Amino acid sequence: MDKVTISEESQEIQGILSELKAVPEIREQKVAELRAAVRQGTYQVPARKVAEKLLDQIAKDDLLRG
Repeated sequence: MDKVTISEESQEIQGILSELKAVPEIREQKVAELRAAVRQGTYQVPARKVAEKLLDQIAKDDLLRG
């Protein structure tokens, strides 16, 4: 009779993959909260974060262009 042995590392990876599959791709609660804030007019976009993201994207684009 043949016997298959799965390494500890492989078992750990399988466990992590199972946990990841259980996590929803879209965080429904967060989306609902954001939608409510937008509807109520209470959602505020932090200007500094927007500027940082824009600058990061510009830097990445420049790197890709070479």
